[in-house]
Amino acid sequence: MSSGANPRTQQDIAQKLKISQALVCKFIKDDLGANMRKKTRVHILNEAPKQNRKTDSRKLYEQHLAGDRSEFAVTLDEAFFFLNDCKGERGIYYTKDSSVPVNLVLQCRERFSDNMMIVGAMTGRGVLPLIKVHHNVKINSAYYVANVLKPLLEDGVAKLYSEDCSKVFAHHDAASSHTYTQAYAGQLQAKTGIKLIANSEIPVTGC
Repeated sequence: MSSGANPRTQQDIAQKLKISQALVCKFIKDDLGANMRKKTRVHILNEAPKQNRKTDSRKLYEQHLAGDRSEFAVTLDEAFFFLNDCKGERGIYYTKDSSVPVNLVLQCRERFSDNMMIVGAMTGRGVLPLIKVHHNVKINSAYYVANVLKPLLEDGVAKLYSEDCSKVFAHHDAASSHTYTQAYAGQLQAKTGIKLIANSEIPVTGC
């Protein structure tokens, strides 16, 4: 088993030794006393992002999170929600009959899952209502400011913190649609007192 290229999966081992995968599984579990564990998938981090995280994460903590300042922290992010098999015919049925009707089938067409983007925000005083991004829109900086930042910050956060708004700072990741929102940051602080952390101070999230 150790000769040649190292097989990566039980299927690779079975093909290499010309035996069944079930037999390979039995050998690993019963004879070797080993259990299979799957590795967690993570984003690749090159050296530059690693150094960025070391410095910017520390600065983020020291300047905004240390002590009691976390109460005034606001962080927001977006994610896709996928909708599969909604409002369709159920794929199961209940019966006392031991025989299975041959004509009992569930027909379906293959298609991509419906999805929608949702933006949410967490604060030191609770969560804010979720915002649904309109389907098939181009999420650029103008859309992001008008439809995400303004409702979340100028409405939700401002009402939540009221007279304490000048102590609040908001954090988002450095996605491309967020890159050109710094002009809005000045307007936001002048209007509400809420500070938007500069993109240059945000720890990178990948690559």
